[in-house]
Amino acid sequence: MRIIASILLFILAQASVFAQELPTKVERDQMLIGEVNTIIIQHGGALKESELLSFDLLQAETASALGKTEPIEIEVYKVVYSPEEIRIQFTVWDSAQVVVPPFKLNQSGDVSSQAFMFQVGFPQVDENGDIADIYEITIDGDPVSKFNARFWWLLDVAWLLLFLIGLWLVMRIKNSLEALMDPQNQLEPDERALFDLRKLMQQKLFSGEQQKIHFAEFSDILRRYIGLRYNFITFEKTTNEIVSHLNRNRVDAKLVEQFGSLLTLADMIKFSKATTDEAEILRAYHTAEALILETTALHKTLNSQKKGEHDA
Repeated sequence: MRIIASILLFILAQASVFAQELPTKVERDQMLIGEVNTIIIQHGGALKESELLSFDLLQAETASALGKTEPIEIEVYKVVYSPEEIRIQFTVWDSAQVVVPPFKLNQSGDVSSQAFMFQVGFPQVDENGDIADIYEITIDGDPVSKFNARFWWLLDVAWLLLFLIGLWLVMRIKNSLEALMDPQNQLEPDERALFDLRKLMQQKLFSGEQQKIHFAEFSDILRRYIGLRYNFITFEKTTNEIVSHLNRNRVDAKLVEQFGSLLTLADMIKFSKATTDEAEILRAYHTAEALILETTALHKTLNSQKKGEHDA
């Protein structure tokens, strides 16, 4: 599979031999259909913003073990230029392993990107109708031999385990140091959530595909607050599971319903082509802000009662 993928990348790399290919990578090599991803092209001043072509769609190919390819379109909706790099935000509406050949970055064609590859999966739906973040990677065709397939698979697993162990050790040390340095970690759950919400609203990601970014961050902020306030992990749970956990812990039904409605709205925008308007985004923000303030006040009242009972 590695050899075939390498040959495929070589065949698709149809840029001129005289063109300067700039280092190119994708922010995440796996994504879900409709999710926002970013192509990062490091140009280090080789391109001026005025020379940069405008992109609406990028042409790519699907990859398979049999070497057969089909054309696929990458929808581009935002290009951000800086003196060091170009960031192209995009989405894909097909489930496939995608190979992007080099593409021209300026009108003269003397500067182009490098070829790269990533995997697009599709959202999984559980028995409750919730969307779960599970990547299902399928590649057409049979392996040349069962032995080779198993050998490379086991070798990949072994390297992956070693890499993950090393990464875990590095990240554990890094996170510990950052936790000591980051002032946000000293904030109460409600203070951090309100700060993050207001910062998100200042970005005004209200139109078109920008709403996916807005509601992805909105959902993360709300999930983080719920987890910290009610002491359970929320990021690996679906919306229904979060609502069920809150109900089991006897959180007020009205508050649970409001939390569930906000998370469901965020899921709809993140994982489909659905959009909303600025008025609805503002209503969701004010509802979330009021929920955070109300649940914080209830939490403080409950703690005061417990302290009074203990002192008595």
